[in-house]
Amino acid sequence: MTIVSLFDFRTSCPVHIVYTNDTVVYRMELTDNAVFLSWYHGPQSAGKEMPESVQFSSESMCYLVLREEMTRRFEVSERKVSFESRHADVDLLAHLTTLTGKRFDAGDLTKMRASYDVYGKSLREFLRTLGY
Repeated sequence: MTIVSLFDFRTSCPVHIVYTNDTVVYRMELTDNAVFLSWYHGPQSAGKEMPESVQFSSESMCYLVLREEMTRRFEVSERKVSFESRHADVDLLAHLTTLTGKRFDAGDLTKMRASYDVYGKSLREFLRTLGY
């Protein structure tokens, strides 16, 4: 569901996903302006709908280090994908099939998109309270 959602952002900006075997306890989202780290196992995350998260600007050392790390991971990883505006649902379906070994069709994408709309509703409402 998350991969489908990220794919749908491809018309706004290129999306690059790297699949790693690390036992990470955080999620990193790297943009041109900032890096966002979500700590799923942090002391303030337990029992909460959203984990502890921090943002570092593109001027920070943390951003620079993590950007280099992600760039390197993308260079050496065999399990990665990039989605751009030129990609269509058939490309997403092929990627999901390769990734999972399960065959997906257009109906599966429709269901996942609908599920993600429901799943992300509380986050969208929360972001609206912050002025986004």
